[in-house]
Amino acid sequence: MDKYDLVANITHDIPAEVGREGTQRNPLEEGNWRCHVSHKATGQWYEMDDLNVTETMPQLIGVSETWEAMVSVQHKSCFNIVIRRQDSVQCSGG
Repeated sequence: MDKYDLVANITHDIPAEVGREGTQRNPLEEGNWRCHVSHKATGQWYEMDDLNVTETMPQLIGVSETWEAMVSVQHKSCFNIVIRRQDSVQCSGG
């Protein structure tokens, strides 16, 4: 069985009123995008929000709604897998 390690996670937080019936705003153009990235050598996780980079705990990543997750796997034909919320799994780096 292959082992997967989460290496990055992208989240998108939107205001509650965006996307409600009767509004004409695109939810992807509003709100806040954040990225969580693991430092491979130290195992420390960082949260990037625009120009702000802060250390974070890996337990906090799971409470965010993931838009896109990047994992690393040791497999003969696939090294990186990108999982998008609305897409199928894509494999690269073979």
